[in-house]
Amino acid sequence: MERIPVFSDSHGEIRKTIQIIKNMQGVTAVLHLGDLNRDIQALEDEFPDIPVYGVQGNNDFTGAYPNEKTITIRDKKIFITHGHYYIVNGDPSKLKAIPATESADIILYGHTHIAYTEKFDNKILANPGSITKPLQGEPSYGVIEIENGKLSYCTIPVHTLF
Repeated sequence: MERIPVFSDSHGEIRKTIQIIKNMQGVTAVLHLGDLNRDIQALEDEFPDIPVYGVQGNNDFTGAYPNEKTITIRDKKIFITHGHYYIVNGDPSKLKAIPATESADIILYGHTHIAYTEKFDNKILANPGSITKPLQGEPSYGVIEIENGKLSYCTIPVHTLF
C-alpha cells in the first residue's frame, strides 16, 4: 500500500507536519501544495529517504519548484498545483477543464485554506485545507492511499493527533 500525506499552506510552521509524517505508518511520498517553499525544503531535509514533491505557491518567490506537476505513483496520476494561477477561490471546478488534468486520477490544489473534496468522472478533486491557518473549520491535511489498483483520498483534521 502507498500512503501519501498531502499538505498545503503551512506558511513556515512545519512542526505539526513533521510530527504527522513521523507518526504515520507506511509513508511512501509526501506532497506539499505550496506556501512556503522553505517548508518543502525542510521536509526534504527532515525525510531524506522519502520523496517529497512540491509546487510554488503565491507566497513563494524563489522559483525553486514548478507551478504544477503530475506525478505517477503505482500507475495513478496525481496532479498538484497551488491553485492561484487558476483562480480557484470561487470555483475549484476550473481545474477540471485544464489539459494537464485530463489524465489525472486525482487533482490536488491549495491556496484557499479551505478543505474540499469532490468526486467526478472517476476522478477526485481535493484541497487538504491549511495545516496551520484554515479559513473554515480546523487545520487539516489529506491522505492518499493506493492499494490493489485503487486510489482513495480523505481529509483529516489535525485535532485528531494533537
